[in-house]
Amino acid sequence: MSDEWEPIMCYADIATEYDGTVTAFCYCGWVEYGHNTESADAAAYAHQNAPDDIDDDAPATA
Repeated sequence: MSDEWEPIMCYADIATEYDGTVTAFCYCGWVEYGHNTESADAAAYAHQNAPDDIDDDAPATA
């Protein structure tokens, strides 16, 4: 095991809800509701390709 944080790989996607709105979500737990297809796709793309913000003071992983 490493004493450094490992970057989390995000895999964002979109889902069309029963009311016609589109939800952008990621397997890391991030979610945004109330989009249309185009804006949800853009939000998912932006989330998935955002740089990782890793705090230098973060505790080591076990």
